[in-house]
Amino acid sequence: MRQIRFYVVLHSQRVKHQFKTYTTTQLGAYNNDIEFTAEDASGTIWIKTPKSYYFYNREKDEIDDHITPILEQFGIYGTPDNLYIDKDLNLWCTVNSTLYYYVFRQKELYTLSLPQNCQVLQIDCYQSNAYVLLSDSYIYHIDWRAQSLCKEVQIVLPLGWKQRMYIDTFSRLWLYVPHTKGVCCYDPNAKEWFSFPGEKEITNELITAVIDDGKGNIWIGTDNKGIYISYHQDGKGYERLSKEVDNPFSLPNNHICCFYKDHSDIMWVGTSKLGASQVCTMSHLKPAGCPSKKM
Repeated sequence: MRQIRFYVVLHSQRVKHQFKTYTTTQLGAYNNDIEFTAEDASGTIWIKTPKSYYFYNREKDEIDDHITPILEQFGIYGTPDNLYIDKDLNLWCTVNSTLYYYVFRQKELYTLSLPQNCQVLQIDCYQSNAYVLLSDSYIYHIDWRAQSLCKEVQIVLPLGWKQRMYIDTFSRLWLYVPHTKGVCCYDPNAKEWFSFPGEKEITNELITAVIDDGKGNIWIGTDNKGIYISYHQDGKGYERLSKEVDNPFSLPNNHICCFYKDHSDIMWVGTSKLGASQVCTMSHLKPAGCPSKKM
């Protein structure tokens, strides 16, 4: 069992990077596998492990599992089965068969009853345009005004694997299963599956991550072929970024773990065992100076 810890990077004038470790239980335990970390619009940092949800308690400077008082402030009662922070930094969660959506700017809570005997597999939302994937294999569009779920499209759920769903800036839905072959795209506006530049080239590639750069261009990470960028502009096609032996500004590793686009529109790329890189231009990558943590 590999040990995965939660780190916060501290900056000072004398020491460029200092890592402080936070754990949910004793080191090496399964529950220290951190599945996601996200910050909502109120500044609360949420952490998910295989067993539970936590938040970062700033006063105690520790990871805290007493999340119910926070949720109760928003009108959400009970232990959440799922919790998500969307691209607008609003909070989604499910308790039993009820879906909750809290909009921080409006300080308003929306609720919706889910179909019986259905589990939420994933939720994604962009500018209040929300979709949910349920265990009945259907993707539903969430209509808050009508307080209902509208069936959008049915997919084949992989056995024993977790389906990922990502909504881009054009409200297209990208579907893939991490570390398996291929990615597909569904356009809810056209009600059809969308063929995108580079689709054939990645058919047999193992997909690890998908993200939109904010302009509709889709960055697709792979297990060992680097990054494919599918451009939204007509005629531009796709581009592949990969490690170049003689180029220090290329990818440090072709195994992509994750993407993150910061508020300065810089794309950060997490690679396997060789740290993070930031994209300075569309054709070069700059080492971010972040030391890698070997597992």
